[in-house]
Amino acid sequence: MNNMGIVIFAEGAEVGGAQGGLPILTMLIIAVVVIAVVIGVLLALRRRGRLKVSESGYRRKEDGDGRDDVDEDTVSEADTIKYIPVLHCLSGEYEGAMIPLDKKVVLGRDPSIASVVLHSIEISRSHMSIDYQSATGTFLINDLDSKNGVYVARGEEKQFKKVKTTVLREGDRFIVGLRVAEFEVIKQPLDNNQVLKNNS
Repeated sequence: MNNMGIVIFAEGAEVGGAQGGLPILTMLIIAVVVIAVVIGVLLALRRRGRLKVSESGYRRKEDGDGRDDVDEDTVSEADTIKYIPVLHCLSGEYEGAMIPLDKKVVLGRDPSIASVVLHSIEISRSHMSIDYQSATGTFLINDLDSKNGVYVARGEEKQFKKVKTTVLREGDRFIVGLRVAEFEVIKQPLDNNQVLKNNS
């Protein structure tokens, strides 16, 4: 009579041998069951978001069952950091300052009109305005009939050109008066501690 039951291997026992080892078919069935269990555990961990880790992370969504589900579209750092439009002063009395452009900003000499006051006789009382256009991500500047003008250099241009009204993109620069101050329009991370109030 052939012994087909499961036998605990003793030292020196052979698989499928005449001395009572496990038949090959039984070994294959056990291997398939073990692999299926491992795959099931791995899929369950993946659904919970514990297995796969990405450098840029995962976007998580709540579906009402009390746990986070993983949306496997990775998010870039730019998607997770909020940016605000900023007027960065490159030279002049506010050199290094970051002035938020959360509303229209007027540059001029008169503190009762201007939100950014420049103390130079080359600057008109109400010299120019700058307004961030959130729909297009651009900056609209207007010379408010100043005596000494507003001059713009786009991107890496070295030469400044006089303008009346124009649209600037991030990284463009402008000067007011005859080089009284130079500014750059940029977008700054929201948590930057250098950002000042508009009424400074």
